[in-house]
Amino acid sequence: MVDASRGFRSIIAESSHEELGDFFAKSYPHDQNLLHFPALAMLICGLTTELPASLIVTEQDVPYAASLAEKVAKARAGGGGPRAGRLSIGRDLDAVSYTCFQHDLTALQLANLAWNVRLVPRRKIAAVLMARNEGIYLVEWMAHYRLLGVEHFFIYTNDNDDGSDALLTAFLTLGNVTVIDNVFETGIDPQKKAYQHAVLLLDGLQDFEWVMFIDADEFLIIDDSYQNTIEEFIADLNSTGVNPQRDIIRLPWHWRFASPSFSTDTLSPLSKYCHAEIQGGFKSISRVSRIVGMCEVHVPTTDADVSLCNADGCAIGHSDRWLPVEKSYIGPTLEHFWSKSFLDFVIKKGRGDSLELSTGQFKREYDQFFEWNPRACSENFRPIPPQTLEALAAEIVNISANVTIANALIEVHRKHRERIEKLHGIAELRETYETLSEKYFK
Repeated sequence: MVDASRGFRSIIAESSHEELGDFFAKSYPHDQNLLHFPALAMLICGLTTELPASLIVTEQDVPYAASLAEKVAKARAGGGGPRAGRLSIGRDLDAVSYTCFQHDLTALQLANLAWNVRLVPRRKIAAVLMARNEGIYLVEWMAHYRLLGVEHFFIYTNDNDDGSDALLTAFLTLGNVTVIDNVFETGIDPQKKAYQHAVLLLDGLQDFEWVMFIDADEFLIIDDSYQNTIEEFIADLNSTGVNPQRDIIRLPWHWRFASPSFSTDTLSPLSKYCHAEIQGGFKSISRVSRIVGMCEVHVPTTDADVSLCNADGCAIGHSDRWLPVEKSYIGPTLEHFWSKSFLDFVIKKGRGDSLELSTGQFKREYDQFFEWNPRACSENFRPIPPQTLEALAAEIVNISANVTIANALIEVHRKHRERIEKLHGIAELRETYETLSEKYFK
């Protein structure tokens, strides 16, 4: 019998095929595929590589059944890594944004997730990125995470007009990049949809033991005590403490800033923004097999029995996973370049306003640029280690030696200059900046 006190992910991961079939039958007693549950359970447990021939697939289950069939076919062919290339997900998948918990899933959708949970990963670390009009910073971001040991990049993107599309296509020549164009209806949160798609439907993510869901303005800094790699940091963290089997590691936001300037005078945030403070927010590195959903974006939806900790190794309870991260400079920090210059903020504000979300989540007021920008002082002077900047500069040169990437980057820079020049010509923006500067920093 299945122990109902366990979380459903644990039930999926640890049950025999008989127990798993019983779990499906009790969870979905009126499902039209009830008679196929024993066969589905055998498939999930690896005892067969054949989908039941007469599965009934409803319209909402079509992408999940297709995903499951694709993964089964890959297993039958002996496996294989993530699919590099450029893909597209359409409006027909917008509903994936809301399927975060077991009660949101149909039986076939749960079977698809169950396959992911039972799959044994053969690779270590992947990154899932959501990027829109971030072209000017993408090469630096890519170079940084390649140095940290990320083995594959899944990049979701939408509605770029800054040259990013050509640059992202050029990234495919690196061989370990998958770009997913995300098309959605107005009112859909593109980040939530992207992350949910990655967990439930993306081919190849389950090949990795660990994943980071991050943004293009977030740079994880790991010092040389971990050989500057994510894998060494996780290995060290999991070799210490009472419970060495960590599943979710919260990475504290290290809020990067400088004296709030009107316009950007350099394109390298890591070298320019030398001041930082622990802000309380965070993102996370997560064991892929423990993730049930990513609707909460900053931390995955999981069962209550997962092991969570902060980057300093301190354990936290499942119910405390949303508490702010306390100030600590032990362990890695996630350098968050949220504000940059006022004109960068204007561009960011335009992206958020265009989403028209009912929650108003990404709508920004100009005051926020100043409210969220602390005063730079000697107490928060924490420059990026010079050895990190040196290694990064060399890797940027290495990536930019790729002619396809270099040509795409030239166009990105041209469009960026044009956009900044156009914003410079809007007198109201300069007036707003000067008025608010006087208000907050007089």
